[in-house]
Amino acid sequence: AAGFLFFWTPAANTGWHLWRSDATLAGTNLVLTTPSQGGYFRVEVATVPTGLMCYFDDGVHGYEPWFVGAGSPVLTDVRPGPVGSGLQPGGSAAVGARSVGTEVWCSPDDGVHGSEPWLMSGAGTMALVADLAVPLASSNPQPMADVGQELVFRVAPSSSVSSLHITDGTLAGTRLLLDLGGDGAVVVLSEPEGLWFERYEDSGGNTLWLSLIHI
Repeated sequence: AAGFLFFWTPAANTGWHLWRSDATLAGTNLVLTTPSQGGYFRVEVATVPTGLMCYFDDGVHGYEPWFVGAGSPVLTDVRPGPVGSGLQPGGSAAVGARSVGTEVWCSPDDGVHGSEPWLMSGAGTMALVADLAVPLASSNPQPMADVGQELVFRVAPSSSVSSLHITDGTLAGTRLLLDLGGDGAVVVLSEPEGLWFERYEDSGGNTLWLSLIHI
């Protein structure tokens, strides 16, 4: 990403180091160090041409997105305070990050809209794409597949309500593809023109679907 190799190594204080390297000794530098981490260190990473997004707990802000490119790391404190945007009140972690073209998709909870789809640009700035559930509820978006420069994702506000949506990263470009009810779905194949997916129905039957998006 951005012409660099990024990698994590354990730190002496049981934290972690993030390094950036251009494949030379002089060009291998420490970018940031986390504080001591108790238990398993969880980090989500997604790369774009200009760098990468790390979604982790720095011990101060909670689980939040950091953008690392050629310059200094940039923190986006989506939910100010120690709770962080990656943890729900019940303690379950939000979905991490996924690259979509030159942007990064993620589903933080800002404490106002619930867990909803957000996009980070290649410069590290983040914006809410759409609030697909009522305020203080979460649509719990789950990425499914890339179709061209767009992302197909599943939202599931409850166990009996779910649907497939597609977004180009804008509110106007976010639209419903299919109401799934309480059914599940898994991608079989994504193509530039559309998406093949298998739908797991409550009745116990599985069916193959094709959603033509770009024709």
